[in-house]
Amino acid sequence: MPELADVFKTKRLLEEMARSIQKILFARFSSLTPAEREDVEQEVKLKLWRSVASGKKIVNLRSYLWKAVATTALDILEAKQGLCSLEAQAELPCGHEIDGGKSSEGRMVLERAAESLPPKRRTVVKMYMQGADLARIAATLSWSEPKTRHLLYRGLKDIKNILRSQGQPGPENDKRTGGDDEG
Repeated sequence: MPELADVFKTKRLLEEMARSIQKILFARFSSLTPAEREDVEQEVKLKLWRSVASGKKIVNLRSYLWKAVATTALDILEAKQGLCSLEAQAELPCGHEIDGGKSSEGRMVLERAAESLPPKRRTVVKMYMQGADLARIAATLSWSEPKTRHLLYRGLKDIKNILRSQGQPGPENDKRTGGDDEG
């Protein structure tokens, strides 16, 4: 049976972790309802518990919590807003037809190119590819619209350059996908 001092240490640690999770949620995901914040908190605690139980060494708990909270909150927001996953887009038509609806192969090429983007650009571009508009992306991520627009345009331009370097035809004359009139 565990000693009483160990039980209190564990309880204090869990309470401190819950406060940290709530601070992150209020700072980055203020649009979540109290019930959604509670769902995120519980899910993050479960993720942490599973990680520790599987023997994973968490070097920086604060960084781990930020990442776990962000991904969990985004999952909840995506479910709430009815966005479909990139994997499901190959079978279920939804969102923007980035490749003009030509083929699921075209979507896969774009998805692979998006995976190579820096994290913030990748997040914005993936949400855009899932059908979210600029205002929704900004609100979901608790970022300003100018910041979100900048990251989206830079990400789409990066994808265009990646596709060109791979010999893929790039989207031309389409400002929405970073194309330009110069070919």
